[in-house]
Amino acid sequence: MKDDYQNEKDREEEMKKQPKFKVVDRRRINADEIEASDEPPEPEPEAPVETEEEPAQDEPIEEKSDEEPEEQVQEEEIRDEKPDEAPQESVEDPLTYRNIVMSFLQTLVTVVWVHLGLVPHPQTQLVMKKLEEARKAIDLFEAIYKAVENDIPDQVKPEIARLLEDMKANYIDQL
Repeated sequence: MKDDYQNEKDREEEMKKQPKFKVVDRRRINADEIEASDEPPEPEPEAPVETEEEPAQDEPIEEKSDEEPEEQVQEEEIRDEKPDEAPQESVEDPLTYRNIVMSFLQTLVTVVWVHLGLVPHPQTQLVMKKLEEARKAIDLFEAIYKAVENDIPDQVKPEIARLLEDMKANYIDQL
C-alpha cells in the first residue's frame, strides 16, 4: 500500500515539474536556406606589429621622424571631441528635476482629459466622466505649476499656462 501511495505521489510531483504548455516553432523559414556554422567567424588579420630589429643587409635603413603617424593624430582628435559631447548628454537626462516635473504635469493633463470624458481611458478604452477627479487633477496641476514656475524655461511657460486654462475651460463646459 505504501508503494502505491509513494508511486502516486512521485507521479504527481513529476506532473508538477513538467511544463503545462508546449512550445511549437511556427516560423516559416527553411533550415536549408540558412547558412549557419558552429564555428565562429575567423577574425580579420591584424596589421603586422613593427618591432625594432636590425634591418637585413639587403633592406634600406629608414630614418625615424619626429612626426606622429596620421592614425595617432586622428585618434587624439576623436578623444578630444568625446569630452565635449558628455555635457550635452547630461542635459538630456530624463531624471533631472525639470524633466520629472514636466513629465508629471503631462501625466496630469492626460488624467484631466480622461476624467472629463474627452478621451478614452488608456487601459480600458472606455469614455467616462469623473468631474471630481478631474477637478482634483486640475488643482494639483495648478499647485505644482505655481511651485515650480521659476524653474521652468520661459519658452515653455506660455504653453503650460494655456494648458491650465484649457483644462479649466473644458471642466466648466462639462458641468
